[in-house]
Amino acid sequence: MLTDQLPCPSKYRKPIDPLIPPKQINSKISDRVNAAILKRMELEPQNRPQSVQECLNLLIPKPAPPETAGVVSAVGMDYINLRNLLAARKWKEADKETARVMLKVAGREKEG
Repeated sequence: MLTDQLPCPSKYRKPIDPLIPPKQINSKISDRVNAAILKRMELEPQNRPQSVQECLNLLIPKPAPPETAGVVSAVGMDYINLRNLLAARKWKEADKETARVMLKVAGREKEG
């Protein structure tokens, strides 16, 4: 659709017949979309994405890892794990981590 050309099906292509990158045909195609198309059209089926989620992962950039700066409190408590749990929407684990952090800051870990 993006090139207005039908590529040769993989079962008729040979390793010596490389696929023309779509971006070579349509320069408006982004590098990410170009790479995703080429990955989905790999000659060998096992080298192609095996699920819709894998296909989406090719198109959607992964978020940058969270910065670690500013997650240590004035009393020296490291909150990075709590922040990461909250960012991942792991609410139950975040509740447990909050309780652990509060007990540690209060110096009451043994009492629970």
